[in-house]
Amino acid sequence: MLKFKVIMKKSCLVALNLFFVSSLSISNVKALEESNIPDYRAPNTIIEYINDKDYRIIQGGEYNGTPPYDNSYIQRIKDRLNVSESDIVKMEKPCANEGTKVYYNDDGSLKDIQIKLNISTCASNICPKCKSPYLKRGTKLDPNQWFQWGGKNDNDNFLEVNSSGQVNGYGRFTNFTDKYGEQGNVLKKGDVATRYHVDNPAYGTKLKCVANGYTKTMIKRDVGCLPNAVLDIWKYGVEYFGKNWSVNVSINDAHYGY
Repeated sequence: MLKFKVIMKKSCLVALNLFFVSSLSISNVKALEESNIPDYRAPNTIIEYINDKDYRIIQGGEYNGTPPYDNSYIQRIKDRLNVSESDIVKMEKPCANEGTKVYYNDDGSLKDIQIKLNISTCASNICPKCKSPYLKRGTKLDPNQWFQWGGKNDNDNFLEVNSSGQVNGYGRFTNFTDKYGEQGNVLKKGDVATRYHVDNPAYGTKLKCVANGYTKTMIKRDVGCLPNAVLDIWKYGVEYFGKNWSVNVSINDAHYGY
């Protein structure tokens, strides 16, 4: 299988021929610059950067220092899998620029980053929200790979491709409200979006999702940036996991696999 060398910069991900492959191994990742975007703020906060370093608060407030939740869940998963930290690809969030907007969930965790871009100069496989390349739909990653991102020390979300090629994602489920999915399809309850920087299976892939004590098969019909989530649930789909829908509702310690 073809393997690629990828260098990850905290403001971008540079990949060689990434868009044109159907099987991929991502390795040799090096963090070169620290992101300036806060991991947590008060619940439901929105901030907007007025330059590369400073931001104004549109809604909500600053982080009060109390951890939003105990994220030892991911460490327990890694311990169970006996994965070495040196083998994990740690993927940082981008750096903000003037005009960047950042949104936070109802528990204060990061929900979405919208980098201000000149879309006309972007390559076709560049995420319009974070400037990083994404995988072509249907890409199959090589076995025995591990990815981690989101939250303090990038430890809120974890994705494993095991020795059999099965994909397992662990971490936070968030929700989104788009009307149309990746093929112009009208989104409906039961649809989900995967993080297309690390996992972009075929349209219609069935994912077994476990969260908040509930298990439900969801359908992948969209993709997204997901800076601090392993899966994005379309709107009222959170009800399958015992949650009432609101725009910033999220579910921690969740899992999906296929």
